[in-house]
Amino acid sequence: MAKVQLTPEEIAAKKIRRSNGWTRFWAIVVALVLVVGASGFVASKAKTARTEAEEALKELAGVCSIAVVKLGARGSLVRKGSEVLKVDALPVRKVIDTTGAGDYFAAGFLYGLTCGYPLEKCGRIASLLSSKVIQVVGAELSPARWRTIRQNIENL
Repeated sequence: MAKVQLTPEEIAAKKIRRSNGWTRFWAIVVALVLVVGASGFVASKAKTARTEAEEALKELAGVCSIAVVKLGARGSLVRKGSEVLKVDALPVRKVIDTTGAGDYFAAGFLYGLTCGYPLEKCGRIASLLSSKVIQVVGAELSPARWRTIRQNIENL
């Protein structure tokens, strides 16, 4: 099977074209019950207390192979089987606009999965992307920011 070669920009901008990687990418999305949908589904539960977030994570893990619950500034929880990871959010100087934060989080997590990275690195990439988009107005990052993000991903 060919390795999927997608950049975080392509996933975030939904510019994925039909290719050998298309089928595998969507298979991953279906297996996950898509990070955005899954975390959005339990967002109200996850915001109230960590125990509720853990309950939501357990519930999601019952219907998909990898479950992710976003906790905003508190990071995220990731579960695959009995393995549960807490991924910290990256600190930011100033939150300007949260538009696109969830989409960028999902894009980063899915990018990590398509690259075959461990779940912890997938979560850190997701946190990195969402931390960058909340520091600008709107949901578009400049080419210069994307270059910095790519360099940061290599060092995670």
